[in-house]
Amino acid sequence: MPKKSFFKIRKAYRDVLIQMAMDVFNSKDYQSLKVSDFCKGMDLPTGTFYEYFENKEDLCVYLASLAYEKKFAVSGKDNVALFSYEKEGFTLISDEVEEIGGITYDKILHCGVGFFARLFDEYLLDMMMPYNREGLQEKIDAGIYRDDIDVEMTSYMIALLSTFSLHYFDKYKITDKEKQEETTMKLITAVDQLLKKK
Repeated sequence: MPKKSFFKIRKAYRDVLIQMAMDVFNSKDYQSLKVSDFCKGMDLPTGTFYEYFENKEDLCVYLASLAYEKKFAVSGKDNVALFSYEKEGFTLISDEVEEIGGITYDKILHCGVGFFARLFDEYLLDMMMPYNREGLQEKIDAGIYRDDIDVEMTSYMIALLSTFSLHYFDKYKITDKEKQEETTMKLITAVDQLLKKK
């Protein structure tokens, strides 16, 4: 989260800085991005950058969180319906929802596990990690899960499920970690039953 000083500047200027930062974020892969890239792209002196943000990760996590907030807004609902069920199966509702300002799920995932953890809450990520692409494939190879699973789509949907869980906890003020973990375990068990070989 940016420092308090960032939110004290005029909103119009803040919006310009955010858009400029988005452009920089989308221009390179996360690992090769540097604070100097953001300073140049946002037309900010290095000292001013550090008045607003702790570091590169702080800014990038904020940008990614803004993208997800826009996804919530696009649906006009508390819980985002990124998928619709039609006769042919699950489909993405629209490209508009799939990607906001060029920031996609894949873009965030490729930033690395640490980045993903900060964005989606560390303990929940730990519980969901066995269901990322690699984790799903390992269970398919071991004969635990069905081999007709679309790994890309399934891992994507499970990642979204984890964000919906956080949104649910926030909306209904569920702050007790044990209650959160109990709810998450119910979801994981349900997912597990769907994916297992019969």
